[in-house]
Amino acid sequence: MFSLFKPKQNPLLSGFISSKNFSHKLHFRNDGGLILIDIFIDQKSYTFMLDTGAFSVVPSSLLDSNLLTKYEESIKVVDASGHVKEQVLYQLQYLEIADISFKKFSVIVDDFSQYFPLSCLKFDGILGYNFLQHIILSIDYKDSFIHLSDTLVKPYLSKVIKMRTGKSNAPEFKLYIDNKSYWIGVDTGKNDGLMMGDKELLQTLQKKSTFLERTTGTFSSDFSGVNKHSFIDKYLIENFSVDRKILIKSYLLFYEENSLNIAGNEFLANFNVTIDFRKKRLYLQELKDEIKEQNKKSFGFLTFWSEEKKLFISAISQDTPAYHSKLKIGDKIMSINELDTLNFSKEEYCRHSLLSKRVMLYNESDKELSIIIKRDGKLIREKLLLF
Repeated sequence: MFSLFKPKQNPLLSGFISSKNFSHKLHFRNDGGLILIDIFIDQKSYTFMLDTGAFSVVPSSLLDSNLLTKYEESIKVVDASGHVKEQVLYQLQYLEIADISFKKFSVIVDDFSQYFPLSCLKFDGILGYNFLQHIILSIDYKDSFIHLSDTLVKPYLSKVIKMRTGKSNAPEFKLYIDNKSYWIGVDTGKNDGLMMGDKELLQTLQKKSTFLERTTGTFSSDFSGVNKHSFIDKYLIENFSVDRKILIKSYLLFYEENSLNIAGNEFLANFNVTIDFRKKRLYLQELKDEIKEQNKKSFGFLTFWSEEKKLFISAISQDTPAYHSKLKIGDKIMSINELDTLNFSKEEYCRHSLLSKRVMLYNESDKELSIIIKRDGKLIREKLLLF
């Protein structure tokens, strides 16, 4: 999720940290590829998602307290898919992370339990970039720790990457693809790798990279719930770089028209990441001798859940086993292999799909898949084989 402002006073300038000379290492929980941490408001514990691409959000339950002061201004928030929503702006009296006290920062209020499938993660709010403007944030994806400090100790063997805050005020760095540069946001609120929507980039991708497949259907997004029918193209790009300092041998890039350019946790997890928001510097330490990702074969369909259909096929990729089968978008799934999905609940979808990072409800090692679907009152059995 990203944010755009049009209030009289920039809410990024509000708030201060009363703690001094602090340095805290905190364990985070990785659910669905997202970073969840514990914070305290009025001595009560909450679970917040760390999202460097978002404005900070607190739970709507705080509206009944005296901790929030309403501003006259509102804020326009736009998610990674380009959906815009206007939100009321508040000032939060204080919030604590470990022994760090954040005071009088601007926030918006929302209830994430109403946004499926985000509700699967059961988090209460978002710790966004406006709370991070005065600190140095380090993320250790391998050992699941973040480090918050007000003093920079230059990370060992890290490359210093030029950073800016874009129109959304989130941190961005440059990718160089075919000698052309593209600013891309550091977005820890996305579990994807590289997702871009730059139309100029599309021309480069079509000339200089390998087109793999187009996935057509409906896709889940941030506060918007589920996107309408759309498509996402997958490319394999080779020999590009981060700020001309870190060579990426090959990586999958997903192109969705009009989406923002973002690097999510799947891509960022190739590094130890340190963000100095004050001096606009990004430090990346490579965790592998070579960053090289290849396309993985799949059966070629995505699933989603609704109250009416329960589990159903939400998207199909071209030139895959699903594409060449009798399966269609919208088919109700009765079973996948031996898993009975006839009365699949929302909680079961969360457990078997999103939280297990298996959006298609089968193991990556599976070479064949048996599926029974229902369409127009008729049962259809299909066996999909990886080729």
